[in-house]
Amino acid sequence: MIEDLVVLNQASNSNSALEQDSPHWVEWQTCVRRIYFGSSQRLHDLNLNADDKLYRGEDAYRFCMEVICGLHSPIVGETQVFGQFKQLMNEFDLCPSPLSKPLRDLLLDLSNDCKKVRQTHLRGLGSQSYGSVVRRKVKHLDEVNFIGAGILVQEIVPYMVKLGIRVRIHCRTPARVADVYRQYPDVVIEQLNDAHKSMITGALVIAAPLNSSQLMGWLGQMQNKLDKVVDLRGDSHTDAILAACDVDDLAKVFREIENTKQQLADRIYGAKNGIGKILKDKRNAVQVRPFGWEDIY
Repeated sequence: MIEDLVVLNQASNSNSALEQDSPHWVEWQTCVRRIYFGSSQRLHDLNLNADDKLYRGEDAYRFCMEVICGLHSPIVGETQVFGQFKQLMNEFDLCPSPLSKPLRDLLLDLSNDCKKVRQTHLRGLGSQSYGSVVRRKVKHLDEVNFIGAGILVQEIVPYMVKLGIRVRIHCRTPARVADVYRQYPDVVIEQLNDAHKSMITGALVIAAPLNSSQLMGWLGQMQNKLDKVVDLRGDSHTDAILAACDVDDLAKVFREIENTKQQLADRIYGAKNGIGKILKDKRNAVQVRPFGWEDIY
């Protein structure tokens, strides 16, 4: 199926390219992009925008591996995007899925290949993750508020609790962080749309793909004495929010680690070569399997 693979890359704030769920497509959203995995035979299912980017075959597989391995992230090699992809795979295991078997197998193959590349070429880069940067920025404060309930938030919460920092999570689906509450019952979890003029202090970390008008509307319903806002939205530098405190957007977070970029060059080079070798091996495997992709499984 790799030669039939099509991947659509969109900005995270774009309208969905699918009108309804389909067993022929998988939609995966990260902080900065939305990716669709599918087949060239089902391109008619998609509603494309002018800024959308399509990848096919080996180019599609290579692009996905580079994204999942963190090579397209502002913080190179960061772990959150890989964690988000593993969460996507876990969702397939936790509930019945109408997903077609070739597509499901391809995503599993993709996950395993990315794990190999990360273990071989990108280990030891944890200090370059979004989580580590956020922790350094807020660890001196008494309270940290998160908007969002994804992998990034769940990664940082234990660290904040260990430091004795009050943690509040504001999200659309509190059930997503039910495990966090069971482990850390002092963490406050609130429905994002149920703001009742409560007071928020310390830091606000934005880790959800909301636009600035939505965020300002939410802030307008709250009382706040914030010292710091860390805005991790992919478009935070062009869709800025206004606050009476210091606001660090994603571009600023990236600039703070810019001086380490050259040190990562060799690791990136090795990772891309590793991806190239995996694709070459797959190409050779297909050549000796006359029955195609299905015969691999």
